[in-house]
Amino acid sequence: RYLSELLAEKKAKNAAIKQREALEASQRGRRLDAIEAQIKERQRKLAEDQRNLLQQQAQAKAQNLPYEDDLARKRLHTDHEAQRRQISCVFVFLKRILACVPTLSLAPIEAYPVVIFRL
Repeated sequence: RYLSELLAEKKAKNAAIKQREALEASQRGRRLDAIEAQIKERQRKLAEDQRNLLQQQAQAKAQNLPYEDDLARKRLHTDHEAQRRQISCVFVFLKRILACVPTLSLAPIEAYPVVIFRL
């Protein structure tokens, strides 16, 4: 009888240990599930933030396009005006040279007076 009581007590202890281990495993599983859910939520939030950032960048770029186009047009206009002024200066320079030539002849270019002209 004493032996049967010891066996029953040992079985009860083993059952309690198994029950406690099962409870701990269940708690670990719930903690891991909670951690996994947090990780997924963070990843979802990061992806959402990335999408929002890309959308904001695209919107800002779209808003800047008219200004960039206007700047490009102004730059082209300024370049065109600079070219026009340069060509005008060349024509003035040529007129000055031709004014120094008493008659149009095929005289060599070295015979023309040297005129220093700065743009």
